Formats: sequence, C-alpha cells, structure tokens
Amino acid sequence: MPAAKPRKPAAQPLRITRVKRTRQNISIAWKVGEDKFDITSRDNPLPSFAKALDALAPVVCAICGLPDGYKDGLTANGAYISAVAGVDAVALVASKQLPDNNRPFNISTPLRLMSAPETEGAANPPLLEKQIAAIQEVLDEAKKYVKGDRAQGQIALEAEEGEEAEDPKQGKLLPDAEGKK
Repeated sequence: MPAAKPRKPAAQPLRITRVKRTRQNISIAWKVGEDKFDITSRDNPLPSFAKALDALAPVVCAICGLPDGYKDGLTANGAYISAVAGVDAVALVASKQLPDNNRPFNISTPLRLMSAPETEGAANPPLLEKQIAAIQEVLDEAKKYVKGDRAQGQIALEAEEGEEAEDPKQGKLLPDAEGKK
C-alpha cells in the first residue's frame, strides 16, 4: 500500500483587525489563523477605498447618537475590529473639523456588535444591516490593499506648520552645504 500524501492545511481566511487612514499613510493589520500581520504604506489606495471610508461618517453619527447633519466636516479615518461574545465588534474612529480651532475633534465610537451574539447577556444590540454593509465594504477594500490592489503613486505628504510639503515625485528636499533647500 503506498504511503498517504501529506495533506495541505486548509486555507484560512484573511481577517482584517485594523484599518486606519492618515494624511500620510494607510495602516492595516490582519490575521490569518493565529498569525498576525500589519502594513503601513504611503501607496495610494484605490479610489473605492477612500469612498468606502467616507461612507462611514453617517454610521459614526448613528452610533454616537449625533444628529445626521453632524456628518458635514466629519471624516471617518478607520475601524478596529475585535471579537466580543463570540462575534465581531467594531469601533470606528473619525475626526471633525471645528470652526473655532485648527485641531480636529477626534471621535472613537464605543464597540458595537456586527451580528447577534452567540452568548446571552451582550449589552449592545448589533448594528443595522446597512451599517454592517458599509463597514464590510471598508474591510473588503482593506483586503484588496493588503493583497496589492492599489492605485499608482504615493500619498502626498502634507506639511506640518512651519515645514515644506514633500513632493512624492521629487523626494524629500535636502539642504545644500550652505543649509539652503
């Protein structure tokens, strides 16, 4: 009797645990089985990535009990996914520009369940189907980014106060021997 061929382990799904967009980069963390990975990159995401994140502004308002009009000037910047009571739960992060301050108001929603819990006693009801669909769209776009499906070019770095912006095509300007750029 011939020896049995070793079995390949079944492919495990890629599970996004963090998606974050800043002015300077995209940061994504994920798990495959028990293995953890993360990437922080200046590579431009697909336009659909930004569109999916932007669609979370109304979800942030709904979770926080804010009026619908509060989404104007609110930018959803990311999502953190963890397991609670046997199901996925999400906390969304966003920032809101204020008219009388040059610093944004940073918002982090409380954890909300993405489906009904497997165990009794969970305090929070799950999100609505359309809210879950909006979050799932962000997670799907993050998976594309991780797998290399990105737009061409890099995110242009915005300058902090008193600094010159970096042109991603030119690279960072270095001072010459006299200290001039």
